Order: sequence, then structure tokens, then C-alpha cells
Amino acid sequence: MPTLYTDIEIPQLKISLKQPLGLFINNEFCPSSDGKTIETVNPATGEPITSFQAANEKDVDKAVKAARAAFDNIWSKTSSEQRGIYLSNLLKLIEEEQDTLAALETLDAGKPYHSNAKGDLAQILQLTRYFAGSADKFDKGATIPLTFNKFAYTLKVPFGVVAQIVPWNYPLAMACWKLQGALAAGNTVIIKPAENTSLSLLYFATLIKKAGFPPGVVNIVPGYGSVGKLATTWISTKYLYGSTKVGVLLPANRTLRYHTRMRW
Repeated sequence: MPTLYTDIEIPQLKISLKQPLGLFINNEFCPSSDGKTIETVNPATGEPITSFQAANEKDVDKAVKAARAAFDNIWSKTSSEQRGIYLSNLLKLIEEEQDTLAALETLDAGKPYHSNAKGDLAQILQLTRYFAGSADKFDKGATIPLTFNKFAYTLKVPFGVVAQIVPWNYPLAMACWKLQGALAAGNTVIIKPAENTSLSLLYFATLIKKAGFPPGVVNIVPGYGSVGKLATTWISTKYLYGSTKVGVLLPANRTLRYHTRMRW
């Protein structure tokens, strides 16, 4: 049976935690379909930290179907006010767990704890607070006054399923820059973290579940670069912060549809 959790001790920061190692799909941590794993290394020492499950095409397909089903059956029917409540729940959990999340960023990504990792968490708290308070305003349309005999209005609707490819240097911050806004606007999300800095996002997934988000609304599929390409197939929009190599690769995927947001 694959190992889906491990105990991690960070004695320098007096932090101990139960670290998830599985793919996060439908609010559950699960093994990859082929059992393959990725070893993650402490960049300060070069020593292995642990190994987590590595997603493949079959796993990504499962995540996409989960996100699509959640959007069609639950999330698109959830009121904007209720989405704000879920985000408020998440805000409270991030506040409670910010030291642990920052410690994981230090351990896995090599970020200085006080000057960088804690600063990232302060920013994450700020934006989560903003989107929790703004969610009920995002879907409000408006009529447009015209000088001739016409009726015009705007209608705001979510994209659907959003794929996010997150780089190694700001693993949690860059995910949250896109995740909270996508959720507030009514989208479901698939996140592919960098293969060498996935631990903080996997731990963050436990907060998603505790906050009450329905199964399939947020899915996290760690893996190598090819997983990111697969995750952007048959989704409504994608967000990339990453290398030029990956940025060039994604538009070549002819199955991509609708909208693209990419930054290098």
C-alpha cells in the first residue's frame, strides 16, 4: 500500500506535522495510478525529505473529470455569498497554520523563514481576506445606458475549470494569487505544483477540505512537466508562471480551448 502521509519534524523552527504525500482529488489524498513517486530534497543540505505520489495522464484525467463534475453539479450552483463563506473559513485556517506553511516553504524551497516565507504568508492572508469579502460582488452584472433605443447589459459568469501551473520559487504564494480569485469567481481548479516544491501545497490541501469546499472544487496533481501539459487539456482557462520552455509548449497543444493567461 503506497504511503500517503509521513511525519515531518523541523526542529530549528519547533514545527512538527503530518505531511500528505498523495494526489489531492475529490477532497481525498490518493496514490498515483502507476505507483510512481518523486523524491523531494532539502536544498540547504541536499538530503532527501520524503517522496510523494507523481501524477500521470490517467490521474490528470481523473482530476479534470472531478473538477468538471464539481463545477457542473455543485460549484456553479453555489451562491457567491456561500463561496465567500468558504473563503472566510480558509482564511481562518491559514491564520492558524501560517507558521507550519512557512516552515514547509523553508524546508522544501529553501526560503529564509522570517524574511521570505513569513512574508509570503502575510500576503496570502491579505489576498484571501480580500477575495472572501469580494466574492459576493464578482457576479453582479449591470445595465449600460445608451443614447438610442437599445437595451444593453453585462453578465459575469465563471470560465469553468481552471488549470494552474505553479513554479518552484513561490510555491504557495503564486498558487494562492490565482486560486482564491478563481474560487471566488465560481471556477473549479486543478493545480500542478513544481515537482521539486510540492509539499506546502499538499499540506494546504488539508485546509481546503477543512474549510468545507465541496469535493472536486480544488484538485492538486504533483508531477513532472508533462503533467502540466496534460492538465491544460480540455479546460476553460490556464494560468502559468514558469519557464519559456513550458510557455512555448502549451500553445502547441491543439486541444486547448477558450482563454489563456500566461506570464513568464
